[in-house]
Amino acid sequence: MRVTIITDDKMVIVDGASLVVPTFPALDVNVHAIQFWPETGHATIEKKAGEREHVAGEAALALVKPFVEAHDAEAVRLEAVRQAATAEREAAEQAIKDRHDRIRADLVAADRKAAQAVLTAEAERQRHVTAVPTRPSGNMASSGTQTI
Repeated sequence: MRVTIITDDKMVIVDGASLVVPTFPALDVNVHAIQFWPETGHATIEKKAGEREHVAGEAALALVKPFVEAHDAEAVRLEAVRQAATAEREAAEQAIKDRHDRIRADLVAADRKAAQAVLTAEAERQRHVTAVPTRPSGNMASSGTQTI
């Protein structure tokens, strides 16, 4: 597990995954960065003045351990935030879909009602057209209606 710690930025990089860690463990203010190489089991502490200090073995692991733990805790926290945001977004998308479906159903019902009104009006018009009253003409006996 390769670890890089950049103190001024409160950044911890573990195996290439960099995170700004708000709960940055306390460290000497003169330290600029710490590099830990798992292959060799040693760490290099880079000071702001340019000096370097080398630490090996258990001391190197103990040096980076709180930073790795802070990195892991922040990764867990960020994943929980991501999951909550995803759930919130999905709920909002579902609410929009549900509203869309309700509006569509209302429009379909309104279209059916309008179509029924048109059909009823057309049927009423047809009923009136087929029973048109006629005027009696001359000597023809008429019942008063004429069927067309």
